[in-house]
Amino acid sequence: MDNKFKQLINLGINGNKIIRLLISTIKTHESMETEYLNRIESYVSNNKFINSKKKSSYINYLEKNFFSILLLSIFKNHKIPKESIVEYGIILHSLRGMVTCTDNIIDNESKGAIFLNEISNHVLANNMLSIIEQNILNDSINRLTEDSSKKSLMLQGYTKALYSVAIGESIRELKDDIEAPEEIIENIHKKIGGELLELAFIIPTINENNPKLEISKNGIYQIGIALQMIDDICDFQEDIEAKKKNYLLSKIFHNSSLSLKEVMELAFDENFYNSTIYLNNYSEAIEEAIDTALYGFKILEDSGYPVNRDQGKIILEFMFKIRGLAKAWENYKNQRRVG
Repeated sequence: MDNKFKQLINLGINGNKIIRLLISTIKTHESMETEYLNRIESYVSNNKFINSKKKSSYINYLEKNFFSILLLSIFKNHKIPKESIVEYGIILHSLRGMVTCTDNIIDNESKGAIFLNEISNHVLANNMLSIIEQNILNDSINRLTEDSSKKSLMLQGYTKALYSVAIGESIRELKDDIEAPEEIIENIHKKIGGELLELAFIIPTINENNPKLEISKNGIYQIGIALQMIDDICDFQEDIEAKKKNYLLSKIFHNSSLSLKEVMELAFDENFYNSTIYLNNYSEAIEEAIDTALYGFKILEDSGYPVNRDQGKIILEFMFKIRGLAKAWENYKNQRRVG
C-alpha cells in the first residue's frame, strides 16, 4: 500500500475514493500556494515578506491546510479544470487574507500566513497587505474570464459577502445583554461562520455552469456554522475577556438563573468548569455543533462528494483534535454508545 494512503488511514480517513481525491488535491493545493506566493512577490520582493507556513511533512501539510484542501477537492470532484481550481484557491487565500488583516487591526493581533516585515506600523502593514490581497484577487478574476458581465457579478458577489461577514463581526460586542443561542447562530454564526466559509464558492458558482456547486456551497455553509460554534466553545473565556458575544455563554445564561455578570465572573473560576450548569450546556453545545456539521456533510454527499456520515464523523473528530477538544469528542462518542 502507498505510504500516503497509510498516513491518511492512520489519520482516520477511510475509503479509497476520498483518499485518492485528497492526495491529488494536495498536489493542486501546493501548486496553488506556489503561484500565490509568486504573485505576492510581484508586489513585495521575497525578502520583504514572511510566509509563516514552514515546510512540513506530508501529513502535517494536510492537517494545517485541511479546509483549503477540502474545498479545492470539492471543485476537483466536480470536474473543474486544474487551472481554474488554482485560481479559485488563490481567490480563497486572498479573501481569507483580507478578513485576517481586518481582524488583526480590530483585535490588535498578528495572525495569518503572510506578514510584511518591512512595515513596522501594525495598522499600516495590515492595511497594505489587504490592498495587495485584493489586487491578487481581482487579477485572478481577470484570468478566469473575459466576460465583463461575469466579472461585475463576481466583484459584487464577493464584496456583498464580505460586507455580510463584517456585519456579523460588528454586532459581536457584548454589552449588558446577550441574545438567545438560536439568535447568536442566526445573526452572528451564519455570517462569520457559514458565509465566511461559503466565500470559497461565490466566484466559482458564477463562473461555472455546474448546479452541483450550489449544493456543495449549502453543505459548506452548514459546516462553517458548526466550526464557529466549536470556536465559541473553545474561546469561551477568551471571548468573555474580550467582551464578545459567545454561543456557549448565551446557552449557560439562558438555561440558568444566573445573571450575565455572574456567568462572566464564574468563567474565571476553575471550579465552574466542573459544575453541572457548565458541563450540561457544554455537552449540549458540542452535540449541536456536531449535528450541524454532519448535516453539512450529508449535503456534500448529496452533491456527489465521496463522503458518508461515518467519514464525516472522522473528519469532525480530526477537527476537534486540532482545536484541543479531543476529550469533548470522546465524551460525545461515549454518550452516544450509552444512548
